[in-house]
Amino acid sequence: MRTWNYSNMKEEGIGNPPDGAPVSGLDWEMWLGPAPEHAFNANRFGVDPDAFSHFRWFWDYAGGMMTDWGIHLLDIVQMAFDEAAPTAITALGSASCSSRTIATRRTRCR
Repeated sequence: MRTWNYSNMKEEGIGNPPDGAPVSGLDWEMWLGPAPEHAFNANRFGVDPDAFSHFRWFWDYAGGMMTDWGIHLLDIVQMAFDEAAPTAITALGSASCSSRTIATRRTRCR
């Protein structure tokens, strides 16, 4: 069995807004919790009623698409085949960088 995720993101990516003051009523330190301290940035907060939350693209808060949506995609396949758990897992892919890539401490874009 195979499952995948097709991401239909805008070609320009999520942008790179400047750091600034937290939105009114937001306790930024509480929102960060145990994550490394960073100045408020709209993308790091990422809660926007007109957009998919962007915080999920930062390693400090999430693990990317696999940890965000993977369980939902895999769960559907497991239910369809009446399987309690996978018997084997294979991951394929590569890291690529473009002008839209957000560099993190685990990725390097040159």
